[in-house]
Amino acid sequence: MLVKLNGKDSESVVKALIKSASKLPQELYKSPTWDRGTEMHAHKQFTMASDIQVYFCDPRSPWQ
Repeated sequence: MLVKLNGKDSESVVKALIKSASKLPQELYKSPTWDRGTEMHAHKQFTMASDIQVYFCDPRSPWQ
């Protein structure tokens, strides 16, 4: 899934993901996994707004 962003900052990324997640059926959007980039610093805001738990890869292991 591609999401158009207004910026690379954490707030812009989280807002775009919340908007995108709300359009999908819950069965298709259960547990996103991200690397440890600063753009997901506000991941708790995303989880509270979407009720979707975020998981993070181990350091230096973005393939997980």
